[in-house]
Amino acid sequence: MSEIEIKLRKILKNTIDSKFDLSKISNKKNLKKVGMNSISFIKFITEIENEFNFEFEDDDLIFDKFDNLKKFVTYIKNRLNS
Repeated sequence: MSEIEIKLRKILKNTIDSKFDLSKISNKKNLKKVGMNSISFIKFITEIENEFNFEFEDDDLIFDKFDNLKKFVTYIKNRLNS
């Protein structure tokens, strides 16, 4: 598990109320199925921006575009490397 994914899991735990152990879910698990909704998505995005010190592009603020942690990790890696 990458450092980015570890940080994302901590942020996820703090932004959604879930019956799942978010530290153990697959990085491909659909986040809607573990309790993420549109409100928690925005909170999650805000915390990611604060943690990694960048802002998501407006075109990327689409709930369905990031349905799992793997997609978030890829996006963050790309943003940090650009």
